[in-house]
Amino acid sequence: MSLGTFLRYDRRLGHGVWPPLSAVHRRLVPGLLRDTAARIAQLTERAAFADAKAELSGGLPRRMRGDRSGEESLRHGERIGPYLTRLRGLAFEQGSRVRCRQSAAILRERRTSHARL
Repeated sequence: MSLGTFLRYDRRLGHGVWPPLSAVHRRLVPGLLRDTAARIAQLTERAAFADAKAELSGGLPRRMRGDRSGEESLRHGERIGPYLTRLRGLAFEQGSRVRCRQSAAILRERRTSHARL
């Protein structure tokens, strides 16, 4: 992967300011690119973890309520706390999976578009 920076100076001040700043820029950019790759890997791993947790616990609310619908279970069930807790956990993992995948996709897109600039 590579990154290019192209500047056009609108004012004379830019000619004097950029040379010292370019040294800082050259020092920071490789770390930013590495950090982005690491973050994408973390997000991808977290999405896979959320998939596994959702898969493992996905059928549990159904087993907890038996033949009843979700609404019937809430209206007539003896213990609804564990059922609601399990539903909330499942919703959290599903949402986490979506957010991680979206974030990783956006970072990949940004990394690719910056590399083309």
